[in-house]
Amino acid sequence: MKRHAALVLLVVFVTAAGCQKDKDGKRRDNARGKTAAGKSAGETAASGCPAGMAAIPAGEFMMGCPEAGMGTCYDDEKPAKAVTVGAFCIDIKEVTQKQYKSAMKAAPWFFKQCGDDCPVEQVSWNEANEYCRKTGKRLPTEAEWERAARAGSDARFPWRESPVAEHAWFNESAGGTIHPVGQKKPNAYGLYDMAGNVAEWAHDCYDAVWYARMPADNPVNEAASCPLHTVRGGSWMIRKDNAAVSDRSGFNTDIKTNFIGFRCAISLKQ
Repeated sequence: MKRHAALVLLVVFVTAAGCQKDKDGKRRDNARGKTAAGKSAGETAASGCPAGMAAIPAGEFMMGCPEAGMGTCYDDEKPAKAVTVGAFCIDIKEVTQKQYKSAMKAAPWFFKQCGDDCPVEQVSWNEANEYCRKTGKRLPTEAEWERAARAGSDARFPWRESPVAEHAWFNESAGGTIHPVGQKKPNAYGLYDMAGNVAEWAHDCYDAVWYARMPADNPVNEAASCPLHTVRGGSWMIRKDNAAVSDRSGFNTDIKTNFIGFRCAISLKQ
């Protein structure tokens, strides 16, 4: 879902448009979980997540887009690297309008006709971060988000070999609008809408060359200067072939659009 951050202003109030591929170029708040010794990528994490969240096990996975056999890899998705993340919990569904209004006493969304169970949108990174903080959670790191989206697979898309229309609201199927969360099939970790519907803010600052220097253990980019934050997952605007789990974009921290929402995470102690 590559897009110049400055161009977002042109699409805040669009109702049906394709998200074209192009390029643009801090606190931690306990952003990283601890890696549990002896846990492999295939192991199930211990219970302990609040209601509405799924446990994602500690382990190693390949983050980014390997060039061989994976279709188009954009520069900011390379080089692919084996990284380890600690166990964590993540919201099974995107934060809804009802949940956001209850916690924040605000209703900023553009798609007001969609209803309480539709994902919140038109929230800035700061507002998403504040919502997660108020509810005792935090935004997931990029590495956590991608691990959750991959759900143990190295496939390019979160639905693996299943028909894409069964798993995601995208440009060809969404009808120019968002939809209630959880209507499509979940991925192997039981998570809904990890591609399509609304794209999702991540904790990390955005850096187009971050993968070349990110550490292998619990990577998280918390640069001192952070004008852009990372967005993952694509939205109702994207074409289905642009919904890769490795796809990442940078957007102005205070920007609000009708195609970016979020979900929250917490570290899972083991």
